[in-house]
Amino acid sequence: MTAAAQLCGAFALILSFALLCQRRLRMAVWLCAAQALLVALAAGLQATLPLALFALAAFALNGLALPLALLRAGHRADGQPGVAPPVMVLPALLLVAVAVAVAMRLGIGTRTAALAVALSIVLLGLLRSAGTPSLGLLSAQNGFILAAGAIPGLPPLALAVVAVPCVPALMMALDWLRRFDRREAAPP
Repeated sequence: MTAAAQLCGAFALILSFALLCQRRLRMAVWLCAAQALLVALAAGLQATLPLALFALAAFALNGLALPLALLRAGHRADGQPGVAPPVMVLPALLLVAVAVAVAMRLGIGTRTAALAVALSIVLLGLLRSAGTPSLGLLSAQNGFILAAGAIPGLPPLALAVVAVPCVPALMMALDWLRRFDRREAAPP
């Protein structure tokens, strides 16, 4: 992995922490989109055609389509009650330590650091999904994309499967259906 790709991955991890601490939905969506851009850049800087195409598709889906759909859906989660952001920092740091330990045990040569960053982003995204499931899973999806870029020799079909954000899109659709059902059930 090139130094520029590692730098993009490190900034994506920093955005995961910022995403955990963000309580306003609009800003969290833009942080997630910026994270998707950085992850796509990290994957695209690997200088192979399948990874470059994979990075482009991943950014189009995770960095543009789903964040815009989340904003358009009009979630009313601004200032939502939940755990205060400073309280989330300690569990987040523990999850990063676990991710680094797992990556060290797996030890894929020079890609250990990239795998540690990717696993950290996945775990922090899952932690974020406790508050806003669609955003947390979208962030975790970004981590999976970074992990796919860190694994050498991954077949193009596996890259395509990782690029499709199925789980975040399904969570968003489920949320939309729940809100639609509530509107139908409300008396006039």
